Amino acid sequence: MKIRKVIALFCAAIMLTACAENDADQQQTDSAEAKPVSELYEGYEELQGNDYEVFTMPEKILPQGIDKLYTFTRNKRFTVEQEQNGKRVFKAFWGKEFDESKCAYSAYDTYYTYNEDGEETGSFDNGSFILQKAGSGRIKDDKAITYYSVEQEPDAVIQLAGGSVKTSELAEKTKQFIADCGADVLYGDFSVEPMWVTVFDTDKGINASVICALYYCGVPTDTFTNYYKTGQKDGQMTDTYYIAPMLTLQFAGPDDLRTARFSSGIRIYDKKELTSAITLKGAVSLLEKELAEYSDYDFLSVRLCYCCLLTRPNGEEYADDESKMKELKESLLDIHDEFVPTWCFYYLTLAGQMELIKVNAITGEITIDKEQTS
Repeated sequence: MKIRKVIALFCAAIMLTACAENDADQQQTDSAEAKPVSELYEGYEELQGNDYEVFTMPEKILPQGIDKLYTFTRNKRFTVEQEQNGKRVFKAFWGKEFDESKCAYSAYDTYYTYNEDGEETGSFDNGSFILQKAGSGRIKDDKAITYYSVEQEPDAVIQLAGGSVKTSELAEKTKQFIADCGADVLYGDFSVEPMWVTVFDTDKGINASVICALYYCGVPTDTFTNYYKTGQKDGQMTDTYYIAPMLTLQFAGPDDLRTARFSSGIRIYDKKELTSAITLKGAVSLLEKELAEYSDYDFLSVRLCYCCLLTRPNGEEYADDESKMKELKESLLDIHDEFVPTWCFYYLTLAGQMELIKVNAITGEITIDKEQTS
C-alpha cells in the first residue's frame, strides 16, 4: 500500500510540542523478552495489516538488514574546523554563483557566514548549517503537506514549481549534495540517507523537502522528535524530550535547491554492542497490552531507529542569572546524550499531523507523541 498522506512537517534538531504534563504518555512496561539481533523481524509477515483493536499494523513492513546493534553516546564537544568546511558547504550549495569574498566570520567570531547584499544567507556554527537562497518560498499551510516514503514510493512523480521530478531523483540529488559538502568530515562513521519527501505549497509555488537520517550500521537515527513534557528533579525544573540530527533540504525544482538545514560534526563518544533486543513482535505485544482501550491508531509505517530521550534541567530558575545559565550549559556538554534502538510506529492524527509511538527496544518503555494545538 502506498504511503502518501497529508501531514504536518516536523523536522528540526529539537522539535517540541505545546503540551501539558501527562505521565500516561511515558509508560514503563514489563519488558518483552529480548531475542538475538538476527531475530528482530522474525514473524513480521504475520503482523502486516493486522487489526489489534487499539491499533492497526501497516499493510507492508520492510525488514531492515541489521547485522549489529548498539547503544551509543554522542560527543558534544567535538567540532569541525569552521572556515574550511564552511566554504566547502557554501560552495556546494551556491554552485557556480559561489563567491568566496562573501564568506566571513560573524561579529564576535562565533560562527562562519555567507553574506549576500548585506544579508546573512548562510551560517555555520560548528553544530549546524543554515542556508537559504534569496527569494526562497515560504510554506503557506504546515497542515497541508503531502508525504512520501523514499523507500516505498521511489517512483512517485512530484510536480514542483520548477518542473516534475521523482522522489528517488530528489533523494539522489540530496545524497550528492551531502557528499559535495564533505560527508566524511561532517559525519564520520555515519552515512546519510533520505527517508521522506514532503510536498507543500509556498508563496513561490510548489516545493518539496527531503528529510534525511544518519545511519549507523544499517539503523537510522530518529527524524521526528515530537514529544515533550516538563517535570522537577532535585529542586530543578526539567524538560523531557527527544533530540535528533537535522538534515533537511528544500527544492523548488529538480535542480533548484533553495534551502538547507543540517547538523554537522556528529561523532560517537562511546558505544556498546547489543547481542539481543526486544523484537518487533515483542513491541507489538507491549502496545497491545499497554495502549488505552479507546485508542484507534492506524500505523502507516514501522522501523527500528536510534532515538535519544533526554531529561535535562531547563534553567528556568536562572532566567535572570547569566553566569548561572552559562555554567549550566557548560555542564550539559559533558553529559553525553545516549541513543538507543527504539521501535518507531508512525501514524497520522485526525488533524493530519505525523506522530509516533515509540517502544524502547531495551527497556520496553513507551512514549506517545502529543498532537500540536497551535
